[in-house]
Amino acid sequence: MKILAPNPPGYTAEEYSQDVMAMLPFALKEYQKNGSMIKCAHCGAAHSSTNFQIHKCTGQNVTTDIEIVSVCESCASKPTLSPLEEWAHVGTMSGLFVPEKGWATFAMGLRWLGAYALRETVGWPLISRLLHADGSLCDVANAIAFSGTRSNGTWVIPLVFAWPSDDHVFATGQAIASSLDEVLFGAICLRNGALHQ
Repeated sequence: MKILAPNPPGYTAEEYSQDVMAMLPFALKEYQKNGSMIKCAHCGAAHSSTNFQIHKCTGQNVTTDIEIVSVCESCASKPTLSPLEEWAHVGTMSGLFVPEKGWATFAMGLRWLGAYALRETVGWPLISRLLHADGSLCDVANAIAFSGTRSNGTWVIPLVFAWPSDDHVFATGQAIASSLDEVLFGAICLRNGALHQ
């Protein structure tokens, strides 16, 4: 995996887990289209559900690795399962395994995939919460706006957004479109101004 974004200083396994838990439900179908997360890591059955588990591998009370594995509906509904390290079907078709140095890049990639999957049903504009992986950007913003442009490109602009609830990961619809107009107009003016200096 080519590393595009370094992990921010102090990016922990717990923060990475939180980022994955927030974004993977929106991006999971995109992975399944490419043959990942389509087999239950516990029983081996083929499936297309959106159930997954995050397993933290520890050594000497320190989390050393994170494994993301898919689980079919039947296994997910069982009250007790054997410990994940005993599951027989953990592999490339049932899991996503990212080395620590790629955690931030993977988490941000999940946000992009989730945003594009949502765009197919709700369109642009779309606002996403920031992730722990965004590091210092979190000091000046709490969200990122995705918006289409006339040339079919995508604007990605950090901003401060008044989230209606802590449970919301994405916000979309006409209600946010007008609130983004000023932010997007300001970004266009700044960008054009920088080009003409």
